[in-house]
Amino acid sequence: MKFGFYLLLILGFVSCNAVNEKDNIITVSILPLKYLVEEISGNDYVVNVMVPPGIEPEIYEPLPSQVKGLTSSRLYIEVGLLEFETSLKEGILNNVSDIKMLNLSENIEIIKENHSHHDQSHSLNSDPHIWLSPINLKKFNERILSELIELNPEANEKYYQNFMILNSRIDSLNNYIQNKLRPCEERTILIYHPFLGYFCRDFNLKMLAVDHHGKEPSARQLKNLYESISNHNINSVFYQSQNNEKILKSLIDETKIAAVEIDPLKYNVIENLYELTDKIHNSLNNDR
Repeated sequence: MKFGFYLLLILGFVSCNAVNEKDNIITVSILPLKYLVEEISGNDYVVNVMVPPGIEPEIYEPLPSQVKGLTSSRLYIEVGLLEFETSLKEGILNNVSDIKMLNLSENIEIIKENHSHHDQSHSLNSDPHIWLSPINLKKFNERILSELIELNPEANEKYYQNFMILNSRIDSLNNYIQNKLRPCEERTILIYHPFLGYFCRDFNLKMLAVDHHGKEPSARQLKNLYESISNHNINSVFYQSQNNEKILKSLIDETKIAAVEIDPLKYNVIENLYELTDKIHNSLNNDR
């Protein structure tokens, strides 16, 4: 990622606005975090998102307008495990001393173990998709609440009430998923890119991935994958719109399974997890 140009911009913004107070702006790295912040804070802040809808974090580069919004923020909240977030800190944020940063991965049990990939073990450094877990979302909320109260102590009661309401909704979500997927425990789901590690860990599912660290499968790996699909009686492959259409079409043509599109970066993460649960349930209860 090219941050040199943005670094020059940022230094210009900082020097021009050095005497100005920070605006009531909070910046987050991805859309689901915007949802959590807005649910707890209400309308007290403008919440900017670095990665816009439809863009993969792996290929993201900030626009100058986003850089300006970031430097005007009182708080920057990140997942803490996405590659672009590291580049953002190294290229921009480390040169701006008065932006408070919140890394939401710091109190999360990160998945660093091996995943099943074409029924073979492959080591992962870490799975960054920590927001796709109701358990993790509640941990996020505690830290976001603490930061918001520090920014605006007078709104303490308001933020706490909103926090309790949001957590109650996440508890209901968690109960729904448990009840819906309990009969499916230990079953295997097929996903193009392995971003459901935390969801599968929470609800005792197994995950089989088509690609791994962005690497497309070889012909031999595809053959093994086809065998695994048959062995596990898999009916569907879950994919994102950005995934390789050629590989996906070949997989569908060869195995006759259904393709089900999902988006891990939708704004309303609670509704998204309800939808995801229903899609997984329908897939696992549609035996061929």
